[in-house]
Amino acid sequence: MSPRFEEIVSRKEIEAILTATEVGRLGLQDDGMPYIIPMNFGFRENCLYFHSAPKGHKIDLLKKDSRISFQCETEARRVRDEESGKWLMETRSVSAGGRARFIEDPGEKREAMMLIMSRYSGGMEFEYSDEALENLTLIRMSIDTIQARKILL
Repeated sequence: MSPRFEEIVSRKEIEAILTATEVGRLGLQDDGMPYIIPMNFGFRENCLYFHSAPKGHKIDLLKKDSRISFQCETEARRVRDEESGKWLMETRSVSAGGRARFIEDPGEKREAMMLIMSRYSGGMEFEYSDEALENLTLIRMSIDTIQARKILL
């Protein structure tokens, strides 16, 4: 049996996939080769948000080329195909492409960190000193393209 793909177009379903996913993968350009790194993230409207240390390979690559991609999926689950009797894997995924921008404004940095941390802490609120925010790099990905699929393999 060949893989079956079903496009997901509902914004609500796309957000459900993003909410259910703990870690996404950020794709960057590294001198013509893909560089993929797992990341925690936040999302709102048509943007994804990431935090990082201020220095490192990822930051260097983003400074060279702001075009990025993002991919995540929900945990795969086994399902039995009634027709063939075979076991298959089902997953739902989101893939997006866009541009990254470093967030410089302290208020916007604080808001982005709150968005990310709230997602992973069950809605808890956190306080960040100006010094703590200065030692973090916050990245905003404006989404230009987005696709979501349900896949049966």
